[in-house]
Amino acid sequence: MLVTGGANSGVAMTTAGTGTIGVTGTTNVNTTGTANTTLGNTGVGATTVTLNAGTTGNIVLGGVDADAAPTEILTITATNEVRRSSMSGTALEGLVFSAGAYRLGGTTNVANPFLTNRFVNIDASNLSFTSNGGASTTMLVTGGANSGVAMTTAGTGTIGVTGQRVTQRINTTGTANTTLGNTGVGATTVTLNAGTTGNIVLGGVDADAAPTEILTITATNEVRRSSMSGTALEGLVFSAGAYRLGGTTNVANPFLTSRFVNIDASNLSFTSNGGASTTMLVTGGANSGVAMTTAGAGTITMTGPTSVTGATTINTTGTANTTLGNTGVGATTVTLNAGTTGNIVLGGVDADAAPTEILTITATNEVRRSSMSGTALEGLVFSAGAYRLGGTTNVANPFLTSRFREHRRLEPLVHIERRGQHNDACHGRSQQRRGDDHGRNRNDHNDRSNKCHGCNDDQHDRNRKHNAW
Repeated sequence: MLVTGGANSGVAMTTAGTGTIGVTGTTNVNTTGTANTTLGNTGVGATTVTLNAGTTGNIVLGGVDADAAPTEILTITATNEVRRSSMSGTALEGLVFSAGAYRLGGTTNVANPFLTNRFVNIDASNLSFTSNGGASTTMLVTGGANSGVAMTTAGTGTIGVTGQRVTQRINTTGTANTTLGNTGVGATTVTLNAGTTGNIVLGGVDADAAPTEILTITATNEVRRSSMSGTALEGLVFSAGAYRLGGTTNVANPFLTSRFVNIDASNLSFTSNGGASTTMLVTGGANSGVAMTTAGAGTITMTGPTSVTGATTINTTGTANTTLGNTGVGATTVTLNAGTTGNIVLGGVDADAAPTEILTITATNEVRRSSMSGTALEGLVFSAGAYRLGGTTNVANPFLTSRFREHRRLEPLVHIERRGQHNDACHGRSQQRRGDDHGRNRNDHNDRSNKCHGCNDDQHDRNRKHNAW
């Protein structure tokens, strides 16, 4: 121990060997004044300064000055050894120490990343991420039994979700509902983009037993809701959840313009009776045509001006009846044309055992029905299905004017001989008179010759009637 005097007096105690300096009892070292107190040394080597506070006591460091920009802290090991540690090294995985403070999040997108999965347990409390001086709650994490997350934008802010598998992070498990956008007043836009050739997939959508609306898309990719009934026009209707051919009334969904159904080389069949009957068959290809077939007591009816082009067959097989035109009040015309030199053929017509009427044709080709009895006059009658010469009474069908009939049949030889003898006699007398006074009696001869010829005509007429009988 060295006790030093003078203006700079003091006491120095120094041990040697394994000796120690012991102080027992309450000890005050520089508890007053401004003198510094130093324990231990800064020389080379490791020395230990030990401060013990018993088992439950306190080591108190009083009057320590505040550090305006702290960078290091004192830490203690498991063996109570005090160490100095950089404060920036104590901030990892989502935290940083910068400018004397610990801060949530890094200053770059790679600063202090999570090294393992981590959990923030807000329990029954809420965690709010606010902005704009606290005026906007950008994200609210709600705790408790009804926990959730609310993300809200302000101004022109947006909520962006980027990544290949972000869809797995929105209710991909469980039965919780997912809502995008709001139903409030005003127009907001929810945009789903799938790049340039990607897909927007709507999986697990429930079937609609009676659909009434569909989603359509505009030229600018805006999705709209459209009534399905409004998408069926001009021969189609949408009813009871399905599109149907034809309307339920004769005025439903009429054609607004001329339309075409191109069956090309295929066929189009209109069937009935559970598909057992093909009522109409439209055949495509080079040999196209239309076949209409009835079943049971069905009929094929065409009303109004009708135009059919091409080879046409109507009931050429089977026993079904065919009716053209109608028997209603008023005048309608059924026209059968056979070109200029063709034929109108009526085949298979049944024989009439007792005909009473015939069909006649006018100068303008109009067919008329005429009573056959009315076509027998002046010496003929039509009776019991046949034309007959003479009437059944002496006053039936008399001649109304003088009538002539040219006879071209061969006459019996006896008639020819008699007429020849008669002609010869007349001719001989004519020659005799002409020989006596040929010049003077020329006119008389002509008169007598005419009389002879008249006689010959009378004889000829009598022969003709005889041959007729």
